[in-house]
Amino acid sequence: NGDFQDNFTKWFNQRIGFRPYFVKSFNQFYYSFFNSSPNTEVVFGKNGQLYLQDYITRYYLKNNTAYTLLAESIEKIKKVQDIFNEKGITFILLISPSKASVYLEGIPERLKTSETDLNTDYKNTVMLLDKYHVNYIDGHKIFMEQKNNSKYPLFAKGGIHWNYYGTSLVINKLLDKVESLGKKNLTKIDLSHIDLDDYAKGKENDLALLLNIWTDPTKETYPHPRFQRIVGKNEFKPNTLIVGQVLI
Repeated sequence: NGDFQDNFTKWFNQRIGFRPYFVKSFNQFYYSFFNSSPNTEVVFGKNGQLYLQDYITRYYLKNNTAYTLLAESIEKIKKVQDIFNEKGITFILLISPSKASVYLEGIPERLKTSETDLNTDYKNTVMLLDKYHVNYIDGHKIFMEQKNNSKYPLFAKGGIHWNYYGTSLVINKLLDKVESLGKKNLTKIDLSHIDLDDYAKGKENDLALLLNIWTDPTKETYPHPRFQRIVGKNEFKPNTLIVGQVLI
């Protein structure tokens, strides 16, 4: 049934010397000589962009979720918001931007479809949020509005998560929304000063790391805002609960 082979492979991998270095060197050879990704989940896009295969696949699944299922989910979210409102708690849903939809032009042609009306889940979700009057911040919309006007990229070439600069743009919008709904003055954050660094922070280059090679495949500069607190009068410091979920 294959158990012997699996157990032997695990035993062998645990005992062979310098295995991680051999694997990394092989991956480097594969990348350098064939200009291909040694990780089947990481896609080499145009202009040095890296993508996660799963995100591209989900983007092109035009009718990924039935409208009725989305409607049921949004209706439940509205009920949660109503419960929070009764307790005096501000509720906001944040739609996270996806690299595959924001930097669509970088996806290899071989992985694109001929469809023009895509991202139906996202569009239906926004429509339903408006219909049920759910408080939300549309991170995808913010990124699309800023994409062509921004001095800096919103995603690192070697990352699947939005970078610190992109995060700072959404934070400002989120704080404004919380302040508007809660009708209280919040602590402001000055994000105007940007440091351009030659190293990534956090998960900015997580896809590049998944390649497990010796060299940096992107060789990019990372914009890192300085998060500086602006002291104001009668500031309200709320207790905050953040719950994360998969990207739409």
